[in-house]
Amino acid sequence: MSKRRWPDIILLAFSVVFSLLILELGVRFYMFGGAALSYTKLSGLHSLGHSGLLRPSEWQDVLYELRPGLNTSYKLHPLRTTSDGLRDRDYPRAKPPGTRRFVVLGDSLTMGSGIAIEDTYRSVLERRLSESTGTPHEFINFGVSGYYLSQYLATLRHKALAWDPDVVLIGFYHNDRRVPPRDKFSVPYKVKPVRNGFFKMHSFDLADDAWKYGILYRGRRSKRSAQEQARIDAKQRPYVDATFREFRELLEPLGIPIVLVHLNNRPFEAGWVETLARKHGFVFVDTTPAFEGTYLMDYSVLPTDRHPNAAANLLFADTIETALGQA
Repeated sequence: MSKRRWPDIILLAFSVVFSLLILELGVRFYMFGGAALSYTKLSGLHSLGHSGLLRPSEWQDVLYELRPGLNTSYKLHPLRTTSDGLRDRDYPRAKPPGTRRFVVLGDSLTMGSGIAIEDTYRSVLERRLSESTGTPHEFINFGVSGYYLSQYLATLRHKALAWDPDVVLIGFYHNDRRVPPRDKFSVPYKVKPVRNGFFKMHSFDLADDAWKYGILYRGRRSKRSAQEQARIDAKQRPYVDATFREFRELLEPLGIPIVLVHLNNRPFEAGWVETLARKHGFVFVDTTPAFEGTYLMDYSVLPTDRHPNAAANLLFADTIETALGQA
């Protein structure tokens, strides 16, 4: 290669890098506003598994849990945990007289991924029902991102029952139908390396998201055939049925009712999940019809993160409050 071409190649490389940096800055200001250059806030933009906020649980079927005593930032919002590792305020183990207590089980939608804790549906319900009924209500948050339905059950058995609940509320997302891989629960949880969201190229994520949701979700990606879906249901349904039965067998002798809330910030057919929930005597609440005809991005925490935002959690709370009043 001619030595005379090296300055042109260096200039081209510099131009490309500079253009990418300008693009990245533009995307960050579009997505994060005033937090675009905040190292503290953006460093927490990563999956919970790579956050350094988890630890192995002492119970193998729970597998992992939030570390206790956290006071940090996660997905642009403060994340604090109690001495028991709950993303919530501290509640006394002994239930105060005259208080109606719910323990709330779930995954990232219940934990409140990407929103402030006071904006989660369970916090909204706690405030509203305490004010409207004149009876103190407590909704204690045992949700942890990434949990399977079996981990909800294990959390209830090993931890949440110690809080003497009047009601168990399960925040059920459609991914909770998945059958947990055996190998994942056969060995102790290994803490994953920490990733720093500040050094991530969010412009690449936005481009990838635009491709998936703007093109693939508009017909370029083939939908599952009825036969394929039937095969998936044939595997998932017995697992969900068996786990629901374990919930019932655990709580029925204690006289504790179960409310199963179908959560999603878009319309999603509950189908056989509702059938199984009602079969086992659960109160079933479906929040998804509230999002019929809405635009998904209006109810997502970020353009690249489809977790329900504060507005979506208000709709969850509206639907649940109405259902609880009628139950």
